[in-house]
Amino acid sequence: MEVHVVKAWTIHACFVHGRLAVARFLISIEWFRLFFNMTMKKILFCLVLSVVSSIDLFAQQWESIVFEADELKGRTEGYIAYDYTDSNVGSFICWSNKPNQYRIINKNGIFNYEINGKFRGLSVVVGIYDENGKLLEKFSMWLDCESDKPTFLETRDAGIFNPPGQKKKVKKMMDCLTSGKGYVRIIADTYGTSPDFDLKIPSTLVLK
Repeated sequence: MEVHVVKAWTIHACFVHGRLAVARFLISIEWFRLFFNMTMKKILFCLVLSVVSSIDLFAQQWESIVFEADELKGRTEGYIAYDYTDSNVGSFICWSNKPNQYRIINKNGIFNYEINGKFRGLSVVVGIYDENGKLLEKFSMWLDCESDKPTFLETRDAGIFNPPGQKKKVKKMMDCLTSGKGYVRIIADTYGTSPDFDLKIPSTLVLK
């Protein structure tokens, strides 16, 4: 009789311990599932933030406008104008027939300007950035304006009378803009209480 009682208690103990082991195993699985889900949610959240930041940084795309040759308008050759516009800041425009020229347009007011000899304009700051937002190169360059309340500034198209180094600097900008990596940033002083012109232009320009 005692033997049977011992065996019964032994079987009961094994059954209880087995259930506890299974319970611990199930609890471990549940904790792992919760940890995995939280980790994945954090990863997805970071990815979403990254995508949103990219969309927010470059919300617009490049646009191209074809101008056909028109003898009546004095246009002997056709060309393409490339435009990148940030509705909160302004625009950057360049042209297929003027590879060393560009224009910036301010959407929030007028640019400051200075008088340099017979030319009126402003020295702007240009930054070349890589795809990780690291500043690779920084330089300043002079842009002309045509009025005392300028809403746009542009490079000079006057051959030997262009500002020193203009062609080389614009080439660096265009090389970056057509590289598919990084972006170009242009900063210019504005008049009065308007925020400074600060335009980031993505390097996704495809020339045709």
